[in-house]
Amino acid sequence: MESSNLQLVTKLNKGLGEPIVHKTRELLPLENE
Repeated sequence: MESSNLQLVTKLNKGLGEPIVHKTRELLPLENE
């Protein structure tokens, strides 16, 4: 089940998650600092 969840998250990240992640990093630059 964890594998399926991981694949689903990966698909979401590649689909519509990527722009959201970029915006989140702009708003909360935790990884940058």
